[in-house]
Amino acid sequence: MPTKSLRVLIFDSRHSQRLQVEKLLNEHGYYRIAPVASFTDLLRLVEYTTVAFDLVVMHGDSIDGTRFGFDLDSFCRNSPGLHHILIYDGRPVDVTEVDWKSSRVIKKVSSPPDRMVISSLMKLIDPARKERV
Repeated sequence: MPTKSLRVLIFDSRHSQRLQVEKLLNEHGYYRIAPVASFTDLLRLVEYTTVAFDLVVMHGDSIDGTRFGFDLDSFCRNSPGLHHILIYDGRPVDVTEVDWKSSRVIKKVSSPPDRMVISSLMKLIDPARKERV
């Protein structure tokens, strides 16, 4: 049984893709989801949150890092308001990094997440699912 209290933030500038990711998370039992479309909203939510997000699912190409002078990797590794991150974009990559000191999981995939990606990620980060593995 999933931990229903996990907080999830979805960032993608494409509305249809945000909905698709939210549906996948709902199918796995997660409902505390905040979908955002703008980079500015993402930064505000992360900066001003009093309770960290357990998972952020983001479309890496929605962030124009050159325009903002933004380093996505540094943001993911150093933001106290984020516990785990799933980044998807159009680049050919499938990497999972686990920082064992902070227990932070950063997963990068080349395409939008599907059921298998969400399922394998939640097995890594959800305490209730870890116990059953």
